[in-house]
Amino acid sequence: SSASDITFLPALPSDASPPAPMALSHLLASNESLRPWHRVVTTGVVTLYDPGELLVIQDASGSLLIHTRQVDNLSIGQRVSVTGFVTAIDGVTAMEFGQFTPLPGSEAIVPRPPSFAQAMTGFYTNRLLTVDGVVVSQTRENHAHILFLRSGDQTFQAVFRKRTYDPDPLPDYPPGTR
Repeated sequence: SSASDITFLPALPSDASPPAPMALSHLLASNESLRPWHRVVTTGVVTLYDPGELLVIQDASGSLLIHTRQVDNLSIGQRVSVTGFVTAIDGVTAMEFGQFTPLPGSEAIVPRPPSFAQAMTGFYTNRLLTVDGVVVSQTRENHAHILFLRSGDQTFQAVFRKRTYDPDPLPDYPPGTR
């Protein structure tokens, strides 16, 4: 790899219109992930946001995982427009190098309540879920608060990421807390 491997594309004319957003339902049902380095715009409602890492948006048709370096403030339920390069991650449509812009409006997001076994099937990939569990233990790190939970005979982690200088997102939960 060297500087000679870099190709610069011509800029769009100053009077060019931005690309029209593709409906999330259309994007998820399309073959856009097969078109390398094809940039698209879509919109949806935020269901997960880990600043500088991940963003997940959804609509009635499904959800989209977006890798982003952006660290702007966002809230669950906020509407956003996202621009990035569509790809496939583990066989599921996703987006790389995502950049988002908040849009007016928000929606109340109601998490789905599957059993632990149903949640592990992959059917709910990138969907907001609620799973009942009992606290086994917890760990506090500079960048995250991690709860180890048990649901039936299965143990899993709930990770709440944070910036090093932010306060802990959760109080202490003693073992056995539901």
